[in-house]
Amino acid sequence: MARGSARKIEKKTRVRKPLPGHPSLDEKVLLTVEEAAAVLRLSRQTLYNRCRKNAEHPFPVMPIRVGGRPRFRVKDILSYIESQNSGEDHE
Repeated sequence: MARGSARKIEKKTRVRKPLPGHPSLDEKVLLTVEEAAAVLRLSRQTLYNRCRKNAEHPFPVMPIRVGGRPRFRVKDILSYIESQNSGEDHE
């Protein structure tokens, strides 16, 4: 191979059926604040504010820290959403 030439590397991708509402939740274990906010339909800043230690209205699902950055467990977020949906009246 000549010096400076570029090799084309192809990535193999798996096709999986996405969960409703978010195309990649079934592949993830942890979500960033941005991803969690999108799933919850909150702004990123609102989620940050509600996860502070002294928040006026704390969010019931607290993030874990990975490398100093907050991450939310997908199962915790989905459980929270399910608990909110179970409180609604279904006719």
